[in-house]
Amino acid sequence: MKDKKEIAKIFSNVSFYLGIIYCLLPFFYSLMNLYDNNSASNFRYMFMAIIGSIALFSFIIYIIFLKRNCKLTFKNILPLILLISFLIWSFISSCLSNNKSISFLGTDYRKEGFLTYLFYGGFIGIGAMINDKNKYKILANIILITAIYGGAINLLGNEISLKLFATNPYAGFFHHFNHFAYFLNICIFIAILLMLDAKKILFKLYYFIVYIFLLFILIINNTFGVYLAILFSIIILIIYLIKNKLYKYAIIIFLPFLILSCILKADNYQYNKTIVFDNFVDLGYDLKILTNNSKNTENNINSEIVNIDSVGSDRGGLWRNGLNFIKQKPLFGYGPDNLESEYNKLNIDMDRAHNLIIQLAATTGIIGCLFYFSSLFVILIYNFKRNKFTLAISLIIVSYLISSMFGNSMYTISPYFMLLFGVLIGINLRCDGDNYV
Repeated sequence: MKDKKEIAKIFSNVSFYLGIIYCLLPFFYSLMNLYDNNSASNFRYMFMAIIGSIALFSFIIYIIFLKRNCKLTFKNILPLILLISFLIWSFISSCLSNNKSISFLGTDYRKEGFLTYLFYGGFIGIGAMINDKNKYKILANIILITAIYGGAINLLGNEISLKLFATNPYAGFFHHFNHFAYFLNICIFIAILLMLDAKKILFKLYYFIVYIFLLFILIINNTFGVYLAILFSIIILIIYLIKNKLYKYAIIIFLPFLILSCILKADNYQYNKTIVFDNFVDLGYDLKILTNNSKNTENNINSEIVNIDSVGSDRGGLWRNGLNFIKQKPLFGYGPDNLESEYNKLNIDMDRAHNLIIQLAATTGIIGCLFYFSSLFVILIYNFKRNKFTLAISLIIVSYLISSMFGNSMYTISPYFMLLFGVLIGINLRCDGDNYV
């Protein structure tokens, strides 16, 4: 038993240090950008690939170790089986693709081909192999510090943001403001989790201030899909807190969210409207278009299609055509990261569907998409009510998934999500009773 625990501790330490190195990436990236922007961009992907490769190799050995030393049940390994099935299906999809180079290596910008999917598996392994709550806290705090750093630099204006991140304000170190919003989504809930877990009032105050600051940056960032995702998850959290008579926490979490949502404005908005209010007005307009029952004349149908295409900041056309791509190749899709040429044929200058379900179904086939999301849903069902810690991680994953219905995955942001996904998988893989814990 002692030897097993010592071996498990080695896996935990290796993954922990790999996680620390990766979470410090924004600082390395900033230094590289000061020297050479092009080198920094290439460095970022190679950095992710190296960490992911080492972690994936360690995770495979770890799974073999668990299989030999634990009585793993089908329930323990089901999420992992589904993920492996997704990778196998994606591999077949890549082999059958018309552009195998992109399917395996990804496009020059996204770099999210099958090879990158394997690297993501390494980050799942990092989250799964760590079995010490204090190590999770350290990683969480490092991630928060990088979020504060990114937000603070963005507030300082274009010049310093371009020097350190090679991006305009509110894009952080992710090249695009939407991707920075996905990162803030994760970090806001990490701040809430650490605030709820902190024992000393000083630490609670610190995490509360971080929560307000990151929420402020998110709203100014103006990525409404992420805002809606956080709103949904915060409502679930508030219900949980009220149900457990933690009224004080429910108030200090929801009240700042409500106040900032009501007061933050942007200079370019007419009639002095708030950012969130203006977005809800647009949402109401989009819903009106979707529920409009026009007469089925040819002209009206064409007009309705044009209107639908404008929904969701012009995402409607991407979604509509993405669904057509699924119909054309429902089994194995066009291959990972392979939609740009299909959209270009329709005179649409875009490479993604801006919806993860449509994206995966169109590139890896409906079955591949089902494998991936089934893994997520199964692990959420297993862990949602296990304890406060798994509830918090589950809410982060739910919030991120909701935001992914309006956005894109990419190698710059996905590793953070995969790491959290791995935390729940690791908890599910742990042995009980007299076996290794």
